[in-house]
Amino acid sequence: RIESMMNEFDLKTKKPYERIKIIYDYVTENVSYDNEHDDTSEDRTAYSAYGALINGVSLCQGNAQLMYRLLTMSGISSRIIPGKGNDDANHAWNIARIGRKYYYLDSTWDEGFSEENYRYFMRGSQDFDSLSASNTHTLQKWDGTESPIYSDYETESFSARYPVAESSFIPFEYTLGDIDENNAVDARDATAVLVEYAEMSTSGETTFSEKEYMSADVNNDGVADSSDASHILAYYSYVSTGGKADMINFLKDEVSL
Repeated sequence: RIESMMNEFDLKTKKPYERIKIIYDYVTENVSYDNEHDDTSEDRTAYSAYGALINGVSLCQGNAQLMYRLLTMSGISSRIIPGKGNDDANHAWNIARIGRKYYYLDSTWDEGFSEENYRYFMRGSQDFDSLSASNTHTLQKWDGTESPIYSDYETESFSARYPVAESSFIPFEYTLGDIDENNAVDARDATAVLVEYAEMSTSGETTFSEKEYMSADVNNDGVADSSDASHILAYYSYVSTGGKADMINFLKDEVSL
């Protein structure tokens, strides 16, 4: 079913934010919370991506697993985050990467809401719960869970590897590969990427704005480097010889977008 969804949504022709939004919309519209069983459920599928996708009914863990599976298969870096809901019950949500930062997503608590009323979509660490008067998220271990797979979420190394933005993501327009915004993807853009890559490699400091960074990371692997420069030059050659596809469609069969 997931494979058919990837084809149905044609996610490889979409930018990262669009992919995340399509997946989030699907889960919030098509999965219902298992109120009948809640945390006492003996039906183990309620805790799984299978229960969420195939049965259309799950607990928060199933929602988070389905989000993780769909995001990962669409080329979006994601993790499941375990914690507490309202300082009380075990709860699970996700983080997903856009540009250089990760953002919080809670598809369970946005179930049934229209997109203009989402409260927990692409939120930051400082405003995750700012639109809710009653629900809160707390990062902490689940009750009754001794498994070491949950231990890394509270570590500095995890935070360094998956840095969460402080505030919500606000979508903006950009053209993949056109770093200097001159309405052409060309050698100058490839050079700009290489200069950025050299600077990051030596000083660790970026010269790119977030918009420039997202334009430069054409293969969506989280870094702007020589691989992106190579893809930009290949696309420049393609366009120079009469190619008509945009960058994302040119790359969709070549890289894991």
